[in-house]
Amino acid sequence: MRYAFRTIVLLSFFLQSWTAATAQDFDRGMTAALNGDFDSALQEWRPLADQGDAQALTSLGYLYEHGLGVTQNETEAADLYRLAAEKGFANAQFNLAAMYDDGRGVALDDKVAASWYQRAGEQGHISSQYNLGLMYKWGEGVEQSDEEAFKWHQQAAVQGHPRAQASIGAMYDQGKGIGQNYSEALSWHRQAAERGHAPSQVYIGDMYATGLGVPQDNSVAYMWYHLSIANGSIDGPRGRKRVADRMTPDEISTAQAMARGCLESNYEKCQ
Repeated sequence: MRYAFRTIVLLSFFLQSWTAATAQDFDRGMTAALNGDFDSALQEWRPLADQGDAQALTSLGYLYEHGLGVTQNETEAADLYRLAAEKGFANAQFNLAAMYDDGRGVALDDKVAASWYQRAGEQGHISSQYNLGLMYKWGEGVEQSDEEAFKWHQQAAVQGHPRAQASIGAMYDQGKGIGQNYSEALSWHRQAAERGHAPSQVYIGDMYATGLGVPQDNSVAYMWYHLSIANGSIDGPRGRKRVADRMTPDEISTAQAMARGCLESNYEKCQ
């Protein structure tokens, strides 16, 4: 599954069971790593990893996976992730799943990948929920199920994952895994669009251009197409041209101003 999203492990994760001294050692390593001093990070993390700390094992695995301060070794990375994953650490479970998903450091195995994604997803790991939903959507490593795809993507969507929100919107639009509902489709695509998700912005443009589930409005459609282009959409220009052909120059100017206002307000002031 080449679309797997990877977690950047070099973030500040905390385990409540850690002692204050252990947390300070890990944090010193984190500070060093974020400053590009991977040798110092290794010095702080390796003793913790040797003691079995899941967070240190995961971070050390990340260094091996990407060759940061050590010779790149994906097999070693997978081994370290596995040790942390078996302790129930969701980020390690996700990283190990992604390695099985890609066949890096381990033999490619979609079934094992799905199993680890599920274990992390059950702990609320958002990218695991999204990836597992994709596996159910395409029947990779699991039996194909639109209902299961919807369930897992919905869990990621409510946590703010824009691609999951777009997926939920598409499922409502198509009636896959859930009853068809254009109002719900628009709502979920709107949430993704407000996070800069270009395909959802195109979708909303299409809805307003055709008046499907919303009042037909060329200016609002133009605005969303315009925003999608700013976010790299290859479909936005065609949609924008279609509605522009039905608009006056003044209407186009107004729609462009609407798009600027939307972007400047970080999507807080959009039609």
